[in-house]
Amino acid sequence: MAISLFKQAHSDAAAAKSACAALNDTLRAVTALNAKRQAVIEKDDTARKKQDALAESAAQVATIRTAIDKALADAIYAESDAPDLTDQRRALADAERKQEGRAAEARALTAVRSRYQADSKNFADQIKALQDQTPELVHAAVVEEMAELASEFRAAEETLRAIHFKVFTRAALADQLAMSEQLGVFQGVSAFGDLQITRPNHDAFRRGSADPWTKQMEFNAEVKALDVAADELHRTLLTGEA
Repeated sequence: MAISLFKQAHSDAAAAKSACAALNDTLRAVTALNAKRQAVIEKDDTARKKQDALAESAAQVATIRTAIDKALADAIYAESDAPDLTDQRRALADAERKQEGRAAEARALTAVRSRYQADSKNFADQIKALQDQTPELVHAAVVEEMAELASEFRAAEETLRAIHFKVFTRAALADQLAMSEQLGVFQGVSAFGDLQITRPNHDAFRRGSADPWTKQMEFNAEVKALDVAADELHRTLLTGEA
C-alpha cells in the first residue's frame, strides 16, 4: 500500500472572511460608489443646463439694451427726434427685474455645482483606492480557489501513487527474480523514484517533508515498503493465498 506523506494544511485565516468574499465585497463597493458618482454627475449636468438657460436669459437683457442704445444712436446720428422706446424700456425693465432673481439662482447653482464636483471627486478617490487594492484581492482570491482544489488534487495523486505502487511492486518482484534466477529480462524497478508530480508552491499541496534529508528518509521508507510488498506478493503467488 502506498505511503501518503501529504501534510494537512492548517491556517488561522480559515475562520476569517475568505479572499473571494473580500474581493466580491470590494467589487460591490466599487459598483455602489460608481452609481453614487454617476448620480452626482447627472445632477451636476442638470445644474449646468440650468445655468446655460440662465445665461441665455442674461443675454436677453444685453440684447434689449443694445437695441435701445442703437435706436438712440441712430436718431442722434440722423439728427431726428428721439424715437419712442417706451415698449423697449418696459421690456428692459421687466427683463432686468427677472434677471436679478435669476442672477441669485445662477450664483447658487455655481455653489451647488462646486459641491457636486467635490462629491464626484470624493467618490472617484474612493473608487481608485478600492481599485488599487483589486489586483492584490484577485491574487488572494485565485490562490484561495487554487487551495480549495488541494483535496481533489491530493486524492487524485494518492490514487495514482497507489496504482503506481502496485505496478512497481510487481516490477520489483520481476526484477528480483530476473536477478536471482538470471532470467535476463528486467522491468526497470529502479524507475520507481522517477515519478514526478508537479505542484504549486502552497502548503496545501505539500507532500512529505521540505527538509531534503527527511525527504530522502521518507523515500527510503517507500522503497522499503515496496520491497516488503514484493516479498508478500511472491509468497501469495507461490501459495495461492489471497
